[in-house]
Amino acid sequence: MNTRRIVIALLTLIALAGCAHVTPPTEPDMTELVPVNKTVPEEVQGRVAPQSLTTNTAGGTTQ
Repeated sequence: MNTRRIVIALLTLIALAGCAHVTPPTEPDMTELVPVNKTVPEEVQGRVAPQSLTTNTAGGTTQ
């Protein structure tokens, strides 16, 4: 019974010692970023509306 308690105590100490030395990760190096996809695809940007949709006929007929 004593051996079991000693093993559990040692495993607990090892686990706690491993968690105590965690360091946060370093910041990534942002100096070597390469821009990709400089043009916006037509599916994302949208198409140019036809001339009939851009005139002032949306509110009805004008006189």
